[in-house]
Amino acid sequence: EDIETQQRQMREFREQLSDLERRSNETILPEDNFYPCQTLTDLQATQKHLQDFIADVEQRQGFIRLALEIFDDIEHSEQQKVGVLFGEDSGISRFYRQITEGTYEGVYFDAASAGLQVKRRDGKLLSPRLLSSGAYDQLYFAIRL
Repeated sequence: EDIETQQRQMREFREQLSDLERRSNETILPEDNFYPCQTLTDLQATQKHLQDFIADVEQRQGFIRLALEIFDDIEHSEQQKVGVLFGEDSGISRFYRQITEGTYEGVYFDAASAGLQVKRRDGKLLSPRLLSSGAYDQLYFAIRL
């Protein structure tokens, strides 16, 4: 019975090694190499490959985070540039106010929606898509100038 127990434990251990081998090779798949996990030397080599893989992934994550920060900074900077073009006292708002004979008082850039809003005489802000086709064309004309 002692021998049977040891044989069963040995089978379970081999199954665990096979499972470890399968999972570690699935993780390192991009390398197209197979890393056996049958001996201590195999396990040590696989461990090193996994550690190298993790270090590479962490380095790439760092680069990606840095790139995202740069893109966020660029986006913020561009929104500020666009925002300066619009507002109550901007040239676009003054021209649009003149074209519409005061029906619309200003054109604003809404950074949250990355879109424009037009302020009516009564103070209500509207999306340009809610304007009449004539008012929309006049808005487009004011922006183009």
